[in-house]
Amino acid sequence: MGAPGRGPEEATADRAGIEPSFERSVRRWLWAYPRRWRWARADEVVGTLADLAGPGATRLNLRSGLGLVIHGLRTRRRMRPPLRHVARYALVNAPLPWQYRGWMADRIASPLFNRGPLLGLASFFFVFAVLRGHDGGATPVDLAWAGLLALTCWVTPRDAVRRAEAARHLVGRPGEPPTPWDLRAAWVLRDRVTGRSLLPTLTLVAGTVALGGVASAVILGTGPLAALAASAVLGAAGAVRLATRWRRRVPARPPQPARRLLAAGRSWRLSAWCWGAVALGSPSSWPLAGLVAPPGRASILLVPTALVLPSLVVGWLLARRGPDDLAMMDVWRLLVDTGPLPVDALQRGVVPAWEPPPEPGPVPLPGGPPLLPPTPGLA
Repeated sequence: MGAPGRGPEEATADRAGIEPSFERSVRRWLWAYPRRWRWARADEVVGTLADLAGPGATRLNLRSGLGLVIHGLRTRRRMRPPLRHVARYALVNAPLPWQYRGWMADRIASPLFNRGPLLGLASFFFVFAVLRGHDGGATPVDLAWAGLLALTCWVTPRDAVRRAEAARHLVGRPGEPPTPWDLRAAWVLRDRVTGRSLLPTLTLVAGTVALGGVASAVILGTGPLAALAASAVLGAAGAVRLATRWRRRVPARPPQPARRLLAAGRSWRLSAWCWGAVALGSPSSWPLAGLVAPPGRASILLVPTALVLPSLVVGWLLARRGPDDLAMMDVWRLLVDTGPLPVDALQRGVVPAWEPPPEPGPVPLPGGPPLLPPTPGLA
């Protein structure tokens, strides 16, 4: 959202006389400055400090680094919107005036963006772990579970939220002057995660949760075991249906020109494992834990897990030998839909206003109604 910048890991020796390690050191200290300031001034600062340090310098000295941090924090404070605008944005998600669009672009691009609500949920469970734990207090397992929930909230991908916030706050309104961070409404490709990259992780996570549920079901006796048997039968039927539809429909699948396939990266896999661990942890201070006996809390997860695990296993095996362009959404549609695989359509989104749409990529909307709802003005 703005001109691309370079991070500390992207330092190179393309400027004569500057060691890459020195450039990385300076750029690490420059993280105290706002993102948009670094885009505009980082190269200049690196060159100036390299001249002052002399040839052969490999790292910035501590005194100069602390000076950068102090001035960077002051710059952040000076470039921050007034408190009244920040309060309106925080309370009712009101758009900021155009003068502060760069601050909003920095915030949306920040790794800390939108972590507050999820971390607040983790704090809520942590309070329950402390105040409602059995025997008058929380156990170490309870506190570890609350910490795991916080980690899970941290690593869960938030790309969809970022796109929605960018569409609301970075699209210029009529009468406003252009800024380097402006976006414009456009038809964009629809992102889909490939089934081959995500199914192995989902299968292993579901299998791990199922093992914990089986152990609890054995402790509780015949009731949970009967539920396990019924769920396993239904899950096996779903797996057979998936395999049958796969053989019939995948070879005849339509082309997907409006789709962009993405591999499930580290954040997706880590998030799946964390959510599985959170579900399996089931601490004694869980707000709903009093409704079920302790061994039964993990067995609650057994029914849905037994329903989906056979289909995940079959989907994983088929995806390993299947086409590369099959998305996880296609696998889901094969399982639940009866018709042929549908063709994805372009979705409404935003692209940088200063960047022409690539071909065959995002295509601007040719007339018609506006893509985005009108944003309320500020008084």
